[in-house]
Amino acid sequence: MLRETIERSGWYPAVRGPERRQLIERDVEQHWHLMIAEARKALEQRT
Repeated sequence: MLRETIERSGWYPAVRGPERRQLIERDVEQHWHLMIAEARKALEQRT
């Protein structure tokens, strides 16, 4: 969920390819916990 958000948001517009993916992966690892509440809501809405 966070990865999709970052990828669609245009973060790191000057960086391309594998380097950009690495930066995004680092951000996901560092900030995933910020999306817990939103992820829970999305899962609850599926059922």
